[in-house]
Amino acid sequence: MPSLSFKTPHLCETVQEILIQGIDTSLGSHFAAVLMQSPDIYVSYLPAGTSATAKEIVDRVFFAAAESNPKPEDRRRQQIADRLRKHDILTMASNIAEVWYFAGVATGVEADTLSELIGGCLSIGTKTFHYVAEDLNDVPGQGLLEAEISERCKTGGIQYTIFHLSPLLGSGGALENFLSELHSLKIEIEAKSPQYFDFQALRYSAPRHATLNLIAPAAAAHLLAGFARSTVPTASSYVLTSPCSTNFSALCEAIGIAYGISLLPVEEYATLNAVDRIFEERTSDFRKHLRIETDHPADTLLSSEAIFVKDAALDEEMQIAVFESIRRRQEDALATRKKQTAQLPGRLAHKTLNRSGFPLEYYVGGTGEQTIIILNAIGQGLEYWYPLLNELIEDYQVFIWEPRGTVSPPPPFGLEEQVNDVDAIVQQEAIEKCHLIGWCTGPKVAMEFYLRHPDLVQSMAFLNGTFKCVGSPEELDSSYEHNLESLCRLLVRKPAMADSVMKTLMARVDEAEVELLEGADAEQMSVSVLSRANPSLKSYLLAPFTTNATTLNYAHQLVDFWDHDVRAKASDVRVPVLLVGTEYDQVATSQASEQAAALFTDSRYVLVRGATHYCLYDRPQFVADMLRNFFDLSSKARSTNIMAPTSLSHASVA
Repeated sequence: MPSLSFKTPHLCETVQEILIQGIDTSLGSHFAAVLMQSPDIYVSYLPAGTSATAKEIVDRVFFAAAESNPKPEDRRRQQIADRLRKHDILTMASNIAEVWYFAGVATGVEADTLSELIGGCLSIGTKTFHYVAEDLNDVPGQGLLEAEISERCKTGGIQYTIFHLSPLLGSGGALENFLSELHSLKIEIEAKSPQYFDFQALRYSAPRHATLNLIAPAAAAHLLAGFARSTVPTASSYVLTSPCSTNFSALCEAIGIAYGISLLPVEEYATLNAVDRIFEERTSDFRKHLRIETDHPADTLLSSEAIFVKDAALDEEMQIAVFESIRRRQEDALATRKKQTAQLPGRLAHKTLNRSGFPLEYYVGGTGEQTIIILNAIGQGLEYWYPLLNELIEDYQVFIWEPRGTVSPPPPFGLEEQVNDVDAIVQQEAIEKCHLIGWCTGPKVAMEFYLRHPDLVQSMAFLNGTFKCVGSPEELDSSYEHNLESLCRLLVRKPAMADSVMKTLMARVDEAEVELLEGADAEQMSVSVLSRANPSLKSYLLAPFTTNATTLNYAHQLVDFWDHDVRAKASDVRVPVLLVGTEYDQVATSQASEQAAALFTDSRYVLVRGATHYCLYDRPQFVADMLRNFFDLSSKARSTNIMAPTSLSHASVA
């Protein structure tokens, strides 16, 4: 394939330049492809909302253009490259004829970016602005965002149009989000039980005659491009919809064929099992697009003008082809993430410092302006963290290490020594500000370190934290914690029993998987699968019990950990704290994190449904997004020297 060159187009008086925000969405790339069928139109785009390279943007527009041409020429790819250029919102060219903003469900809407974009139109004299959102059920003109668009444009003398679309049959919208969650859940469940979906359909509750009004992106793009070429005055808002809706049952059948799964609509929510309910919760936003067969798509759209998009629908064969294409992209993205995760250890800088005569080895990755220090669980390696680290090092500088004391140096090496290790690394690296992430036993270390250096810590996030100590409520202990405490205290009193205790603990971790896929109750089976640890973690779970010495060291460390009560110190923490519990955590109960959240001055508690103690490994993208949002809000609050109000917010997410 020939290499591409990227030229800045020379625009004459007869040439129009149109600026697109959201060119990385399916509709945005199709729209650009349609526009560039006209030789007198050039397209600019803003990088906001996408990390795609210039070549990737060209590829997306090229493949969108190729839908109507099975054998596109590479010459056409170069022509697209020659007529595309990236813009900065602060340096918009004065020859831009109009601006199109494709919000899309996948990218969402950045109100600040939208405001800046309209401001840019005012500064360069662009008199036409179009806002396109895939959301048929929200009545155009009634939302706060649309009201702000209207007010800003009217004040500046800008002609504006707001388009609301039915879901797009393709990437970048509500249906793809549905497919993304389907793919993610399927991968997650099959990692724990490869044959689960051979025995069980994935059920989704929907009315018997539910339909979905779908539009092919190419058809919608052609219609929108007509507005770009039109000089006829437009109304303030339109709804673009298909004249024919697709039966949801038929759609599920097509999706199932493409994804190799039985996706079964059912009328009764009560028939769903635990796995089904998790899928239902993760796709709750999609449900608003479902309609009853007798509904007219535009029945409730008030005074907005509804436009039926010609050739909007695709037959079943074409739908399956679209879904298979989306699945291939998802599989390619997953393969890329797995490859990056496998290569991650080699991408981390390995450093060592000497403390108390023993080496303290730690690792650093990422070059972001903000710093994260990860406080791992006692006795555990770094493998649990690699998928999440692969996400975080794109935006942050991250420090991580294996807690010492289980392998070396020998006891006594308790909680205080763990905090001293954090101190040593912070001093060695001259870290001035940081966020802390603690997993399992890590939150206690994080709290003690914060109390030593309150001005250094910006916020703390506790994943599946255990706050167990002498005197803490036993009802907050998991069965695993209760049994482990008995064995560890016995071992500290009688070290000669190390071999026997080691075998007992290994047997519990190494317990054979109970086969529940044949003849079992569907609810019991689904809960069992959701509760299991990923089998690929098995060797890491057994690591503390490798030898008699590591088992004995681990027992001493845990007993020391339980002898420290940090609950009374929580009220002294003056930074935001995020506590995350998971529904099927069999190591540290979610109730323990929920009750601990009430002890902090500024905290929020999140329960992740359908997840285990190893959520950071099973759902790294989800956890990374949650952490990014929390850290960004915490940093903004502290940069303005405004303390967040005392609060305790609870959230439950799938």
